[in-house]
Amino acid sequence: TQYRGHVSKLFKLARRVMKLRRDNPVDDVVRPTPDAQEIDYTWLYPGELTRVLGCAAIPLERRVATALAFYTGLRKSSLLALTWRGIDLEHGTLSLRRTKTGRGIFFELGADLAWLLRAWREHVPRRSHVLDASAIAGPRGSAGRGRIVGTALRGGCGRARRPRPRTGRGG
Repeated sequence: TQYRGHVSKLFKLARRVMKLRRDNPVDDVVRPTPDAQEIDYTWLYPGELTRVLGCAAIPLERRVATALAFYTGLRKSSLLALTWRGIDLEHGTLSLRRTKTGRGIFFELGADLAWLLRAWREHVPRRSHVLDASAIAGPRGSAGRGRIVGTALRGGCGRARRPRPRTGRGG
């Protein structure tokens, strides 16, 4: 978490700027190590992504969400805010007026992603948003809390990928 960094910054201010302390006690705090049993794959090999996208055991909308997340790098809030109005399939562009950072984004879709979105649009013709929250819902269907995209995608990846050697947290 970022708590350690914030507290450390406060003690640095107290020490350097305000001259209230001689040391920063946070420097001596040992960061907790992740549980060795908890493997957090934050990346996929290209072949693994292909297997996830082709895995019929994973709901179609979750596979579309996976493709959008991986090919665009959008945050969960941006994925859920994405509307068909912001996708121009004729010109192959995607735009969001506002993101978590407060800025809009605009970029070109690759041909593969444009093809996928065109097919998805035909599959869900009456929707204003590209994805429903259930497509990236995590544990207990919670679409609004925590690291739901990672949780949901890892759940789908577990069904589609071959076992990897245990390399620890983050790869």
